[in-house]
Amino acid sequence: MTTEFDRLQAAWSALEQRVDAQDARLLQVERASRLDGLRRRLRPAVTGQWLQLALGVGLALLGGAVWPDGRGPLVTASAIVIQLYGIACIAWGVVALVGLARLDYTAPVIALQAQLLRLQRVHLIGNIGLGLVWWILWIPFAITVFGAVGGRYPGGVGSVFMTMVGVCIAGFLISLAGIALGWRHPRVRRVLQRTFVGERLHEMGEELAAMH
Repeated sequence: MTTEFDRLQAAWSALEQRVDAQDARLLQVERASRLDGLRRRLRPAVTGQWLQLALGVGLALLGGAVWPDGRGPLVTASAIVIQLYGIACIAWGVVALVGLARLDYTAPVIALQAQLLRLQRVHLIGNIGLGLVWWILWIPFAITVFGAVGGRYPGGVGSVFMTMVGVCIAGFLISLAGIALGWRHPRVRRVLQRTFVGERLHEMGEELAAMH
């Protein structure tokens, strides 16, 4: 009787071990499937960074082609600004692409969350910094393009230019202050994070949080 009971207990233990092993394999398959889905959904983010990189190259080449020609101090200064902005876009695009490529989908979820958090921070700073400056940057961009096609500025353009710059700087500062104030409120902060971090990266962060 005791021997039969021991056999049943051993068989039951073996069955439990097989069930546990099967559950573990199913969890691994489910995790791999979800992470593979996340990787596929990040492809548009990668494409966006390549487009950002291409924009940076184009702006850097535009500025570099215009400012050495000595077409006047206004055009020269504007072209230098555009070239520097293009270089900044290239640098940010490279950093973002490297961060996306280094995401280790085989790492534990908490480690992947840490990697994603660093990448989200890069996107947040880059999108705010490189995006908001267009409040002002469109002016040197327009001047550079105008200079590139051989346009000539009429007399008195300096006063108009300074007025436009003043208005744009005011808009830039108001936008920056609005973001800073909105960041203090959780609901507004979530909207800002989704906007500046990017929809794909934000969704990935939420899914990883649900998996943890």
